[in-house]
Amino acid sequence: MKRRMRGRWLALIFSLAVLTLLTSCGTGLPSASWFGIAASDDAVYLAANEQVFAINPESGAEFWSFPPEPDREIGPFYATPALTNGVVIIGGFDGGGKLYAIAPNGGAQAWVLETGARIVAGVVSTHSGVIVGNGEGEVYLVDPETQEKRLLLKADEPIWTKPLVDETEGRLYVASMDHHLYAVDLERGEQLWAFKAGGALAGTPALRDGVIYFGALNSTFYAINAETADELWRVETEGWVWGGPLVDGDTIYFGDMDGKVYALDAADGSQRWTFEAEGGVRATPVLADGQLYFGTRGGKFYAVKAEDGTQQWMLPLDGSVYSQPVVHGDFLLVSPHNAKVQLVALDLESGAERWSYPPREE
Repeated sequence: MKRRMRGRWLALIFSLAVLTLLTSCGTGLPSASWFGIAASDDAVYLAANEQVFAINPESGAEFWSFPPEPDREIGPFYATPALTNGVVIIGGFDGGGKLYAIAPNGGAQAWVLETGARIVAGVVSTHSGVIVGNGEGEVYLVDPETQEKRLLLKADEPIWTKPLVDETEGRLYVASMDHHLYAVDLERGEQLWAFKAGGALAGTPALRDGVIYFGALNSTFYAINAETADELWRVETEGWVWGGPLVDGDTIYFGDMDGKVYALDAADGSQRWTFEAEGGVRATPVLADGQLYFGTRGGKFYAVKAEDGTQQWMLPLDGSVYSQPVVHGDFLLVSPHNAKVQLVALDLESGAERWSYPPREE
């Protein structure tokens, strides 16, 4: 009980600190950000504080950085890079919420577009262009060829998370800090419905078989009908649900800021298992070869069996893990927050370190 209460207070303090940071209009913000990871066959892209790095996925050696030196006029970056349309696209937190397109070979700036407000979340790519939300609650569709932008949605509070696109139905789902999940017709840019949750929404929803799953910062997890926005079920959680869920088959996996990881039945929300981690779980877990992987604010990284939540291994890291890990081949890419080592490649089976960036000092 004492551990649970202490965890709740720590999660609350952390969340309030980040809320203050991201909603502040002052100029005295720290440059430290949570880090974002994306990967292709040829490179790993890491957004860390005021730079984006391209890294060799086999050795951990740096290919290039953008900008070449930390530049407060460009960074910091909270968003996750996205490789689309032949460029790496990322949004800047300061400087008018600029969207940068970077050439993957060499790291030169291909183009830049101002959205008008800070960008916290990554972009999502569609056949029509890339979609990005900003700190004014605006969601834009951007043509990467012409850099023309079209407003799709104006929410009342910031967008902190990457929108969810259903290209089959031509719909966009946007979670906002104004407590609403919005459905938008992609072609017309017309709002179809808005579902009001009991708290702010800071994680990307998941869609499966006509149902949308998402958590909120009021310690509640929801399932709603994607067509009508009717609530199907809800589950109360121990702590705030910050990250988005992972849906695999008929099971939903997610963590909360109290350090609890949940596996729920997608049909009715009934509990299959829970796992007690050391530190809040902010980001969406990843699944590979029957194992679930996630990091915590307490600086621990876990591998558990997806079937029953049995711990397979745990690795202490030098910093908190706020960003989603990435599976690349037979290893994981994990980024500890504000540690000397900004990125580590871990063996999926054992958790053994393959390489780190920057390399660890001998």
